[in-house]
Amino acid sequence: YQRHILNEDDVTDEIKQQIREKGLSEVLGTYMVENMTKIGYSRPFATYIIKLGVYDTAMALGSQENLSMDMKVMFILEEIKRNETIRTYIKKADESLLSLGFTEHSFAHVTKVGVTAKNILLKLGYSEREAELAAIAGFMHDIGNVINRKDHAQSGAVMAFRILDNMNCDPEDTATIITAIGNHDESTAFPVNPVAAALIIADKCDVRSTRVRDKATIALDIHDRVNYGVTKSEVSVDAE
Repeated sequence: YQRHILNEDDVTDEIKQQIREKGLSEVLGTYMVENMTKIGYSRPFATYIIKLGVYDTAMALGSQENLSMDMKVMFILEEIKRNETIRTYIKKADESLLSLGFTEHSFAHVTKVGVTAKNILLKLGYSEREAELAAIAGFMHDIGNVINRKDHAQSGAVMAFRILDNMNCDPEDTATIITAIGNHDESTAFPVNPVAAALIIADKCDVRSTRVRDKATIALDIHDRVNYGVTKSEVSVDAE
């Protein structure tokens, strides 16, 4: 495709030279960022919209001010799920917990917690924005285990703050997410806001036999015994 572009008469020599020097992907990405900044997107937000692959959608919606807060939070959630830094922290945290003899805390767990927390708030009539924040908190809630199991909720909240701040996440949304993460563990748990309440419930409701990794020690750990005895579990929300 790059060779085809370089042979096009409609493409200026200047652009062709940029493509030869930098590659088509970088030149095209720069062009898209410039287009988005011209209609009112900030450069960091434009860059990460392009990373998400939703350039056409964003351009059709117009300036950044035209995006609803729900839409911005949805973009943030998708970026978080794909973020290699976050995924690495989740993976390495689970490796540490495996060495310590804990149940599975990898992608299956954090994904399920995020989905459950989101659904709880939606079924209770909370906004799509609050539900998406719960999903974000759910996906990130255990990254603090990469530092230490003890106080992992608090260390995870600090890590999440740095990540979200670097992603230019809205400060109010960031505060809600890190508050939920910092208050989710049973030793210090408290439902300080709806997102935190949904996260606490969703985390404790992920009970399934597939989370048990060492069947030889089931008798020694209450978490393993409870999980191993469950073949099916679900969360039912009564909005009344």
